[in-house]
Amino acid sequence: MLLALFSCGKAKDLPVVDQVDLEKYQGRWYEIASLPQRPQRHCKCTYAEYTIEGDKVKVYNRCIDKRDDSVIDINGKAVAEEGSNNAKLKVSFFIGLVKAPYYIIELDENYQYAMVGTPDRHHLWILCRETSMEEELYNSLLNKAQDLGFPIEKLNITKQDC
Repeated sequence: MLLALFSCGKAKDLPVVDQVDLEKYQGRWYEIASLPQRPQRHCKCTYAEYTIEGDKVKVYNRCIDKRDDSVIDINGKAVAEEGSNNAKLKVSFFIGLVKAPYYIIELDENYQYAMVGTPDRHHLWILCRETSMEEELYNSLLNKAQDLGFPIEKLNITKQDC
């Protein structure tokens, strides 16, 4: 048990983009692919919506359950880590009980695609302003994720057919 605790705290640092303009980052981002998470394992048509509210970013995640077409959604908030130029956020759901890292590791200059991960390499999202992404760009992001140590063989492509 102690070994597990210590190994969690020693995750290799994850490089992030130099700076994120949250005004430009806000809006809707469609999930192109992600490392599977228990609450979203039956999701399709997944997107996240970010809205600036004061010094925080309101987070709204939504998907459709593939089994019965019901909506699964959750609200949260994000706060930039001090000194990170908004590239490292802490996202919390459930009234702030759980705060998770949200590191923006790739972002194009026009804010049309992004790749976000966690330092422990357990979570990864490839996001786009559109419901699909050019294959060449997607493969380039996969290569970067693999170079950063993410298990891309476990990546799930998100169906966006709604």
